[in-house]
Amino acid sequence: MCPAPAGTLPHEIGSLNELEILYLPVNQFIGEIPFEIFNNTKMTYISLTSNLLTGELPPTMGLNLPNIQTLILTNNSISGTIPRFISNATNLIQLDLGFNSFTGYIPDTLGDLRLLEWLSLGSNNLRRDPSDPGLGFLTSLTKCRNLVKLGFEVTALDAALPNSIGNFSSSLQQFFAYGCQLIGSIPDEIGNLSNLVTLQLWYNKLTGYIPATLGKLQELQDLGLSGNNLIGPIPFDIFRIRNLAYLRLRENELSGAIPQEIGNLTSIRMLVLGANKFTSTIPSTLWSLKDVLNLDLTSNLLTGHIPMELVNLKSAWQIGLSGNQFTGSIPEFTKDLGSLLGLFLDSNRLQGPIPDSISNLIGLEYLDLSNNSLEGAIPKSVTKLVNLKNFNVSFNNLTGEVPSTGPFANFSAELFAMNKGLCGGTPQMQLPPCRTVYQRQQKSSQLLLKIGTPVLAFACLATLLAFLFLWTRWKTKKRSAETQEKTEDSPLAVTRITYQEILQATNGFSESNLLGTGGFGSVYKGMLSNSTTVAIKVFNTQNTTALKSFQSECEILRNIRHKNLVKIISTCTNNLDFMALVLQYMPNGNLSTLLHSHTNSLTLIQRLNIMLDVASAIKYLHHDLPTPVIHCDLKPSNILLDHHMTAQVADFGISKLLSQDQVLTQTSTLATIGYMAPEYGGAGVVTTKGDVYSYGIVLMETMTGKKPTDDEFNGEVSLRDYVKSLLNGDLTEFLEDGLVDESDRRFEECVRAVLSLALNCAEESPARRSDMYDVVLRLAKIREEVLKEDVVQVRRMRKGREEEVGLFMG
Repeated sequence: MCPAPAGTLPHEIGSLNELEILYLPVNQFIGEIPFEIFNNTKMTYISLTSNLLTGELPPTMGLNLPNIQTLILTNNSISGTIPRFISNATNLIQLDLGFNSFTGYIPDTLGDLRLLEWLSLGSNNLRRDPSDPGLGFLTSLTKCRNLVKLGFEVTALDAALPNSIGNFSSSLQQFFAYGCQLIGSIPDEIGNLSNLVTLQLWYNKLTGYIPATLGKLQELQDLGLSGNNLIGPIPFDIFRIRNLAYLRLRENELSGAIPQEIGNLTSIRMLVLGANKFTSTIPSTLWSLKDVLNLDLTSNLLTGHIPMELVNLKSAWQIGLSGNQFTGSIPEFTKDLGSLLGLFLDSNRLQGPIPDSISNLIGLEYLDLSNNSLEGAIPKSVTKLVNLKNFNVSFNNLTGEVPSTGPFANFSAELFAMNKGLCGGTPQMQLPPCRTVYQRQQKSSQLLLKIGTPVLAFACLATLLAFLFLWTRWKTKKRSAETQEKTEDSPLAVTRITYQEILQATNGFSESNLLGTGGFGSVYKGMLSNSTTVAIKVFNTQNTTALKSFQSECEILRNIRHKNLVKIISTCTNNLDFMALVLQYMPNGNLSTLLHSHTNSLTLIQRLNIMLDVASAIKYLHHDLPTPVIHCDLKPSNILLDHHMTAQVADFGISKLLSQDQVLTQTSTLATIGYMAPEYGGAGVVTTKGDVYSYGIVLMETMTGKKPTDDEFNGEVSLRDYVKSLLNGDLTEFLEDGLVDESDRRFEECVRAVLSLALNCAEESPARRSDMYDVVLRLAKIREEVLKEDVVQVRRMRKGREEEVGLFMG
């Protein structure tokens, strides 16, 4: 295979006056597209997709391309605005400008391209024209009666879909408008698009009910409405769409029971209903959907038992039922589920043993049974699951020996935490050793010898002890009642640990165990009696706000579960004289320490992964809980990193809970200077947009390595001003400061995109800031581009090595 071309496109291409087709996709061309190409009057087809092209399109593009039918420039780094004169190329059939860096507005003259069949403008930096609140460009495009595909995803529209959407012709089959900050309700007129096959409106801000008119779209195969604020039940009309294969409604406010009619979706492949408020039991007809690949019912309010009919989903590769209120035992499994890769039953009320038949799930890679009330031993047969990558049984009542062979050889301690009866396993599991048969027999013999004491003496002693026990118990109850009166408002609902255990775990609060101090106390590293390493946050009871901080953290942490939020293991109080939280230990410290140490070697992809973890956590707090939570003090020192460098947000001491009808609240407790939103410090106004501001500042610090409180940022110049100057100038000096690894120089455009996102989050006006849905979406896209570029570079290096080997071998 010949190596892919590199370098710039020669201007001489424009001199080929008879050239009609220019087809150079998926290469390594860099630089600007020669403007002469757009002056060739005989050109009919141009495809330069998936290169490394930059620069802007000429403003007159379209005036001299009378015969152009196909223009595909997708997946480059072309910037600037979309030329308005492009509408003069009236023979255009396909126009694809997606996945670039175009800015400005979508021209409302595109509707003049009457022959257009394919229009893709998504994943740029486009926004709505402020003078066009009605999305006039959409209304204009209804004049394109041959339009088959329309995509303008990830565009900052912040407007409602117009009723004119129903005026598109019946030729329209694909409509992509996800991540566009669309507001308002979905127009009923959308039901007029009779031949629509794909409708993707996920991760917007849509409200209201799902329109029943969607049931008229009998050709619809892919319906994506996840990540909005839709309410009410799923319309029965949806279940009449005979071809529907992908139904994604995750992360809304949908409610009611899942109807029996769901069994009518015989073509369904992905059924994603998680993170809503569905109630009642799972309808029996759901288990007849034998071709479903992904079933997601997580984080709802579903009840009842998990039935044996689960095994009917023979094609499934992922089943998610976690975060509900299921009771009873885990059903028996057969080999019919041999294709299953992921089974998630965590955070329910399941009881009984882990069935031995779980070994029939021969393809299983991910199994999560944590946060239930499971009992008994872990079946030895689980070691037969050779593909198992994650096996989480933490926070149960399991006992017995943990296997150490097969996939268990690589499992870590947190997967088995808070099961007091587990033992054995591997050293990294930090479990106590199991007693051998000899040890048990020896202990029994010793016990028999002790029981040989004269019966009369034993009876007397027992009577005396009983009396002492009853008297002590009466005194303890009395003392407990007095203590309860003083602490009846304390929201403790997790496993308690004694002061003596904490004292022993921290070596008497030894200085060598001290990890750090904060506004409300100190944090120590400790080791519990079961060899679990933990972080113990001891509150300063002399501080008048310490009790409120302790109560706030307990209230927040006991009611939330997310992989990027620090996990509370236990609590300890002693008549309010001593208060502590026992938290999961983070061996890699906090982000602040990593960023500002002399040995900082975080790569760009590590920084993006960390900040995407943080964004996911804050999105969960703001949008995925029945009662939104505002962190109020997001900063690098509150972002902890586990042994996999996965970020977990900590310190909820001054967090605020919003009721469902609240948009803001007020506080007199201040966050940290430099990270605090202007409206927070001024009037004490607390909204989710305050967290977004803090996130923007943390994102800037993560990318630049500069704190907002550094001496260089005085009253006249701030970190935000510094980042703006970077974006308006050359990033070379910034990249050479060692803040981004030398091998990451090629990602300059990605760095610009991250810094632009950070500035958008840290806007002075709360109304102009993004929400965390949008932040997650945009940052994930940037990371995807970085990873894609990494693959390109690896392939290039590999190809270079192959050529060197070829030369050496002659």
